[in-house]
Amino acid sequence: MGSEFLFTRLVDTFEAREWNGNDERGARTHHGFVPDKDDPKDIALYWRSDEKAPRRFVGIYRLNLTALLNDGYIRNDTYDGKNGFRVKFVHADNDCIYLQKDSNSPRLIVGALE
Repeated sequence: MGSEFLFTRLVDTFEAREWNGNDERGARTHHGFVPDKDDPKDIALYWRSDEKAPRRFVGIYRLNLTALLNDGYIRNDTYDGKNGFRVKFVHADNDCIYLQKDSNSPRLIVGALE
């Protein structure tokens, strides 16, 4: 890894696009496509156990997508004719949330459910 951070936790009042993970709907994962032009990407991450459960705050993050890709935590993807990144979060049994490219790759902890 170079001198850049893979991600930065931002202050909880920072305005960012919300991502909402859902254990029931997403089989304990949540993923999304981010176009190349949106690197770095700021997100506010929330999680819930099912559609009716209250959202639980994980954190607000600035993701350095190129660095995460280079270190193997996310993958390249194409969606709707645009090149970009596939970002996948995983909710583990320890109630921590990780970035992980696929089930056979290393994972990077980004936060824990509050």
